Amino acid sequence: MTNVLIIGATGTIAQFTREFLEDDPSVQVFPYVRNINKLENQTNAIIGDATDQAQLVSAIKEHHIDLVYSNLGPYNMVQMATSVLNAIQETNVKRIIWMATSGIYDELPESHKERAKEMLGETNDPSSYMGDQRAAADMVAESGLEYTIIRPNWLQNGSEVEEVRITHQDEKLSGGPINRITVGSFIADLIRQPNQYIDDSIAVSTDSDKNY
Repeated sequence: MTNVLIIGATGTIAQFTREFLEDDPSVQVFPYVRNINKLENQTNAIIGDATDQAQLVSAIKEHHIDLVYSNLGPYNMVQMATSVLNAIQETNVKRIIWMATSGIYDELPESHKERAKEMLGETNDPSSYMGDQRAAADMVAESGLEYTIIRPNWLQNGSEVEEVRITHQDEKLSGGPINRITVGSFIADLIRQPNQYIDDSIAVSTDSDKNY
């Protein structure tokens, strides 16, 4: 059995991920949250702060965690990455799935780059949203862990799991906006088969050419 710690488990995508894993006997999920009242399903829930390294270490050790999925955000990503990565390294966990955002490598289509800069800031400015996301993702990539960074395309709501298009770190983003439930399903599949996309940063989009 794979024991999975979901940090930031009250997020919509994380909750979808957990739902897709509920009936899988090979995976046991431990949600790590600051406010347990935000969880409809409180089974195995752990109350803790993502910036508290000692709390994270205790949770990982007590529940024999094999894989950490971080669904933290959207702000203070460097601060949270520091504590999460230090805790994982201290406990000898090797595998991490890290939620980031599309655009952190300036990989957006040319038609959207300027809009993104105006709304979210420059990727080389650590004080901006995009710069903070980029810096945290770089920390994950340089951690020595077996990592997968997930960069969803423009997120939207919807009830159907869609076909996914993958683009890698050195590729321009392509495909269309993606439902949160689709991202949750994709991550659940990755948790079940964690040998995929190791040491990779992947953008996930719908398999279409519709722009956001």
